[in-house]
Amino acid sequence: ALQGLSVDAAGTSITWMRSGAGPEVCRVTFERSADGVNYTLLGNGTRIAGGWQLTGVSVPAGATVRARGFVTGGAGNASGWFVETQATFGAPAITTHPTSRTNSVGTVATFSVVASGASPLSYLWRKDGGVLADGGNVSGAATATLTLSSVGLADAGGYSVIVSNTYGSVTSSVATLSVSNLTNGQTIADSVSEFSLVQGSNHWSYGYCSNAYSPTGFVQFTATANCCGNGDYWWTGDNFWTSMWQYGGHPNGLNGNQGHIPAVHFALRRWTSPVSSPVRITGLYSSCDSPGVSCGGGLTRIAIYVGVSNVWEQIVTSSTSGSYQVDTAVTNGQIVDFVIDPHGDDVNDGTHFTATIQALSPVPAIVTQPQNQTVFVGGTASFSVTASGTPPLFYQWQFNSGTLTNATNSTLSITNAQLTDAGGYSVVVTNDYGSATSSVATLTVEVPSNAVVWTNTSGGNWSTAANWSPNRVPGASDDAFITNNGTYTVTVDANATVGSLRTGGSSGLQTLSLSSGTFTINGASAVGTNAVLALSGSMLAGSGDVTVSGTLNWTGGTMSGSGRTIIAA
Repeated sequence: ALQGLSVDAAGTSITWMRSGAGPEVCRVTFERSADGVNYTLLGNGTRIAGGWQLTGVSVPAGATVRARGFVTGGAGNASGWFVETQATFGAPAITTHPTSRTNSVGTVATFSVVASGASPLSYLWRKDGGVLADGGNVSGAATATLTLSSVGLADAGGYSVIVSNTYGSVTSSVATLSVSNLTNGQTIADSVSEFSLVQGSNHWSYGYCSNAYSPTGFVQFTATANCCGNGDYWWTGDNFWTSMWQYGGHPNGLNGNQGHIPAVHFALRRWTSPVSSPVRITGLYSSCDSPGVSCGGGLTRIAIYVGVSNVWEQIVTSSTSGSYQVDTAVTNGQIVDFVIDPHGDDVNDGTHFTATIQALSPVPAIVTQPQNQTVFVGGTASFSVTASGTPPLFYQWQFNSGTLTNATNSTLSITNAQLTDAGGYSVVVTNDYGSATSSVATLTVEVPSNAVVWTNTSGGNWSTAANWSPNRVPGASDDAFITNNGTYTVTVDANATVGSLRTGGSSGLQTLSLSSGTFTINGASAVGTNAVLALSGSMLAGSGDVTVSGTLNWTGGTMSGSGRTIIAA
């Protein structure tokens, strides 16, 4: 039957209209739910022309209403015990608002909203209060997701959406799009070269926090002295001093009375961002005034805060030095604090802590391409990629343009490489802003000149030359390969000697059955993860070690000679 469930604007009357061919109902109940899962009975419907109705109820806005019609004849006429439909009543409500973002010129920006309420819902996106329409680089202006392709500086602004239905409308919060025209790697700030005894110069200021760090507890230094040759900011209190200079700072230095226990003070270098952009912050740190030199002093914690978020920290001891890199994002006017924390120690020597801030393109870019590889059959190949871009970054490797399953890391390893693995490998790196595809790296899989390869994937006897390529049985100077994919058994049916043996393809299960005679291996050999070495009545002999990564099924026979059988961990 055709059916429509509706609630009047006051929420006091529910109507379920039914028409057309379909199971007839003999009784109707109406229910309501606040969460769409748990329902409360409102009452039984009354028959009206073309449907059923219940009046005198109270249905709050946003509630889901369900009508259930009990079918004449029930299960006996194969129609089921009842038919039902449901609908959400009331004006829209926004459950997920669009979020602010920062894009570089030329990238794609999207804003999305999630709303509930009676269907159908209509969407009207706006920029700075003005209505948007599809066209140019704008699409989805009347949908739940707005897309701006190839954004420019003119696209920066505040975006919001009006969601409406027959019961009313609601407007989302405003999400800000910041657009940066900075080039990737462009230096925005440098704590060393831009150091100045003028507070606020080059967007840097210097100060301290007492007892505990907080962005609102920052106190600017007001006095200066020239203790370190370059001039620095200086604060004295409780017989201890805190200072900040070109390369770092003293979080809590001794000033006189050794027996006095000071209040703990954190030395802070604060940068106020003049731009909105993803950024990469790099620098050096050590427990002394100069980089790479260790000094005395106890534990010191150095940390970086963007707004109120701690994005990086490191404990520095008297023997610690190093470098750091942090990828994050800043907005125009946002504070970034570089904190030197005495970590509870009464006295700390100088701590070297510098920062260079560079623009970082949000779109992934391949920094280091995967390289060509050449391996022998059964060997291991590894492809790696290094990419930049706003995290999180996602990786998907491809083989000959087809997607590889379970290949979603920055490094791809191919173990027990087979001839079928030879080809072109590339990786697609994506994030919320776009994607980048690496160049194609070629894997070449070679067969050693003395290799004899099993080709009969139906299985058969070792001693049959036609089962091998080239058409001969492996001998004492040959490397025998049983690595073609498939599930089959190779039966050693006579005494045999090989230079080395490698079994196991990349799929299926390959079994080498030793049931009679003597099988001699004189070189390093391997039983792969997809292979079985079944020893039931033969002698396994020789000087070659056999590493078993797959299955060793030893039910009879013996092992002899200087070679070892190694069960891989």
